[in-house]
This record gives sequence, C-alpha cells and structure tokens, in this order.
Amino acid sequence: MNKTFIYTPEEFRRGMRKAIGLSGAIGKVDFIIFPLIFIASFFVPNKLIATLVRIISLLGIIGLVYQLWLLPKKTLKNTSYYQEDYDIYFGKERISVMNMNGESEYRYGDFDEITMDREFLFFKKDRSFIFIPLRIFAVHEKEDLEEILNPYMKKNRGEI
Repeated sequence: MNKTFIYTPEEFRRGMRKAIGLSGAIGKVDFIIFPLIFIASFFVPNKLIATLVRIISLLGIIGLVYQLWLLPKKTLKNTSYYQEDYDIYFGKERISVMNMNGESEYRYGDFDEITMDREFLFFKKDRSFIFIPLRIFAVHEKEDLEEILNPYMKKNRGEI
C-alpha cells in the first residue's frame, strides 16, 4: 500500500508532542512534580535553599514548555523536509519512508513499539519515531493496514 501526505503545521506539532510523550522523555508526573516543588519551596525556612529549589523547579517547567511547545515549532520551521511530501510504502514485512531527504526502509520487527492513537500511527525505534497521520487512510485501507501490522503491535497498546 502506497500513501503520500504532507504534515499540516499543527498536525506535525501535535504528532511530535505525542511522540515525545511516548518516548518517555517526559512523564505525566513531571507536570505535577515541578509545580509542586516550586510551591513547596515557599515553605522552606532556609532562604538560600528555597531560592535554589525555586530556580531548579522553574528550569524544569521551562524545559517542559520548551520540549512540548517550542521544540516542535522550531523543528518544523528549521527542517524543510518536514514540510514536503512524504511517500510511505507499507509492505508485508517492512515500511519505506521517502521524502526529499532520502529514503529509509525498516522491517516492522525492528521497531521497539508500533502503536496508535485516534490521530497517528507511531513507529518507535530507540528514541526515534515515525508518526503517520491516520487521516490519509480510507476505511478499507485501515483494515488492510490492520492485517499487516497487528502481528507487530504491542499487546494492550491499541490496535488500528
């Protein structure tokens, strides 16, 4: 099955944010811990330690904002091939991804994880991702894709 698509800017940013979350680089707990540490720093009696804790927690919050909102926008702006056509080929045992940057071919079994949500199909290898918008598939194509990918998808991680 061959498909061609171009990421919309907002779609690319959403996909990259989700991929960062799935990679484990940022945990859901991080969104709770850094603000709680910042708030707790106001109850530390030692002013020097309280100031250091505030600075560290603010750096954590800034890092979260950068990774989830600024980095995807910057990556899209500074990397032209994310704004060009992608040609994807889904074979029985492999996926080929072609764009103006070149062609890459992967065996499904080489991925650490293949999963999906309502908007994207994700292929994870180490800390890298390929994310493909599901909007490019017709209903019958999703069924064909399910037949191809189900043996490789992680159990309890979703199916197409």
